[in-house]
Amino acid sequence: MAEPEPYDAAEGDAEENIGSRGVEQGRIGDCWFLAALMGIAERDPDYIREHLWKNGDGSWTVRMYKDGEPVEIIVDSEFSADAANHRVPVRDENGEVMLDDDGVPIMESVSGGWPAIYEKAAVEYRSRYGDPDYEHIETGWGDEGYEMLTPNGSEKTGEASFEEIQERLDRGPVSVASEHPEDAKLYPWWEGTIDDSTVVPRHEYNVAGFVPAGEEAPDGSVSTEDRIHLENPWGPDGGTYDGVERSGDLYLTETQYKDSFRNVSSVEMEG
Repeated sequence: MAEPEPYDAAEGDAEENIGSRGVEQGRIGDCWFLAALMGIAERDPDYIREHLWKNGDGSWTVRMYKDGEPVEIIVDSEFSADAANHRVPVRDENGEVMLDDDGVPIMESVSGGWPAIYEKAAVEYRSRYGDPDYEHIETGWGDEGYEMLTPNGSEKTGEASFEEIQERLDRGPVSVASEHPEDAKLYPWWEGTIDDSTVVPRHEYNVAGFVPAGEEAPDGSVSTEDRIHLENPWGPDGGTYDGVERSGDLYLTETQYKDSFRNVSSVEMEG
């Protein structure tokens, strides 16, 4: 694990760009938690702000939940270089947001910020005997992330149809987990197959919504079928896995989705 880096920012700066695309996963295997955090942040940014505040000594407090009851977790201002990054707009010397040729804000990834603070709170939450090691959040499922972040009970099921996922998305955030070739050895109903050209195996994605048949997706693609839009916690630029570039955003038909994904996690919340 890389050495921790000091972080000193005002509360307003730490809370900039709260939403699903304010998160960029680092080198820690906590996609399950970050996917849940992304969905909640996109649905209700104020919820994230209201559950996070800076203390007078420079530490941070995050209100999380255990068995539906609030617990306040204090973390210091040093985050591993492997921790989640904070995607924020680039600003010029006058503090104005810089735009590209299409008028879209230019983004950059910086250390710290609300994603890293929440992530470190999750480390403390899962730690044993006061050992706040980031290894404590390696592996998990989205439903646990939702239960840590909200007082509401979450739900985790197996493969679901688009209609079922949409019904759950209408009530709150939803995340889905992809398969892995090794899964087929564990359970006969998991084929363990994925589309290697786009999907990260054994990885949790945030469900951003659906693109109706015939409509253009944000990436410019069009399909004759309805498609689900999945956001990779690695960020919109995606990344490399096993030497293959993996997408930051997926637009999959129902057949493509079911070929690659196995579990659905969700939680009900207002917003």
